Amino acid sequence: FRVDYGERRAGDPGTLIASSKKIHAKLGWTPVHSTVQEVIRDAWNWHQLHPKGY
Repeated sequence: FRVDYGERRAGDPGTLIASSKKIHAKLGWTPVHSTVQEVIRDAWNWHQLHPKGY
């Protein structure tokens, strides 16, 4: 997929930080994927298997 880099748009946050520590501490939930690369790979594979979206 193509990635375009540019100036921040109005309303875009300056920084994004994500952590699953809080939900793990409260509910014991652990994410299946630990890297962005894994998430993208899994999403791509799913879309290849479900081209109509289901």
